[in-house]
Amino acid sequence: VVMNEMLTKPNPQQEESMTREQALHALNQSYVQASLAGNVDWYKTHLADEFVCIESDGSVLDKTTFLKMTAQG
Repeated sequence: VVMNEMLTKPNPQQEESMTREQALHALNQSYVQASLAGNVDWYKTHLADEFVCIESDGSVLDKTTFLKMTAQG
């Protein structure tokens, strides 16, 4: 859902000529930067309410739990 929003509604500050691939790359970069910085506000803004994160151990985190864990570092 995050990717779809980014691809269909580009940020007004981005060039209008941005390809879908470039938009996806930019979104991925922002996702990684938010993760490294523990930027919960970025995730609150960009993740769908239905967001789930599947951890490497198979556990599933809903958006609320994911945000709490991100805030904790």
